[in-house]
Amino acid sequence: MNNTRFHSEHKPWLGLVAGVCMLAFCLAGCHTPALLVTLPAIRYANDAEALDHLTQRQNQIQTLQAQATLRLTPPQGKTQTLDAQLVHITPHHTRLRASKLNHNVFDLTVTPEAAFVAVSKRVTRESPDAQAGLLHLARALPFLIQGPPYTQARVVRGAPNQLNLAWDNRVTATLDSATLTPLVFKLIDDQGQTIILTPTYTLYQNIPWLQQVSATGPFGTLKLTFYNVALNDTLNPRAFTPPRRATRHPLAP
Repeated sequence: MNNTRFHSEHKPWLGLVAGVCMLAFCLAGCHTPALLVTLPAIRYANDAEALDHLTQRQNQIQTLQAQATLRLTPPQGKTQTLDAQLVHITPHHTRLRASKLNHNVFDLTVTPEAAFVAVSKRVTRESPDAQAGLLHLARALPFLIQGPPYTQARVVRGAPNQLNLAWDNRVTATLDSATLTPLVFKLIDDQGQTIILTPTYTLYQNIPWLQQVSATGPFGTLKLTFYNVALNDTLNPRAFTPPRRATRHPLAP
């Protein structure tokens, strides 16, 4: 999952978002797991073993489908609560679609080469900067899905109960050292804007993944709470076909 090069430009593994493609799928057989405050404790002898465990944890997830409640507070405006659907295939494609009262609000598809954005006419009329905000979000979405490539991280010493990691592309992460649970990610996107991601995790089919994540950045504040999560099911490739009305925005090579 994380063998591709990782830096501030949009690389193939970033084309998922990261991260967060959603479609309205019927997730038969899925259930909402009980809340876990932390993940189980992990035994590891050194930093290298910790990073290896994080990589193995990531590699357990190849495809993902989920529903979510999305709360978006733009920099100038009131909070909107939307229903969202997510579909993702590692490492390249993600789609996030949001609606309210069965009316489409936005549809964001991210591939290795481009982001495809479709925003409802009403949202465009009321929030002219909505499309720009979604493009900022597209650059952060990979972290919402799979996190950074841990094999390329370096350990930065800090508090004894924390594992602090950094990458050459101005990305940092703070993890709980006992459970290797990420507590916060901080990244600077291609435009020099800072994005803060605060995740919480639980177990789905004994695989750790997000239960909730908050992202704060130029787009405002985004909070996603996931449910009906299905991991590693077969996905229809057409799930990543953007709607005809979507506009294409090339991503940095």
